[in-house]
Amino acid sequence: MHLAIEKYQGYRSDDAANIWWIDGGNGKFSGQVLIGSNAKPLKAGKLFVGSSICRSLPAPSLVHPELLTDLEKETRPLAPLSCPDRIRLGEQSLNINQRVAVEIGEMLTAMFLTRNLRRFATYFDLETGTSSSLYCTPDHIESAIRTRK
Repeated sequence: MHLAIEKYQGYRSDDAANIWWIDGGNGKFSGQVLIGSNAKPLKAGKLFVGSSICRSLPAPSLVHPELLTDLEKETRPLAPLSCPDRIRLGEQSLNINQRVAVEIGEMLTAMFLTRNLRRFATYFDLETGTSSSLYCTPDHIESAIRTRK
């Protein structure tokens, strides 16, 4: 996905990005969803038109560079396990995949239906009942890219 964003990055005539990447991942009880369209580590101000219209967001790989490595390869079983198998084995909680799907659906709805996307990353933990988001503001974008390098 990162390579596709690098290759096809650009803007349409309506000033919207050509290509977007939405990434959802999870552990046993926690997960995250990120959305972005820019693979270059630009200053956040360059992603905005004027002071408030965000035309691009950092790709998930800029916020989490570990997405570009295959750390699971060393521990991956010979035959990949399905999500239901992971739940049965206790590797995933019963509702974690549904939560990731809901978060993805919420971001896509905000982006395409209501055209009011306010966040580009959401992190949650079902065990503790906590969640937090990074919002589409220059400060949150700068912070996300700076703290993940």
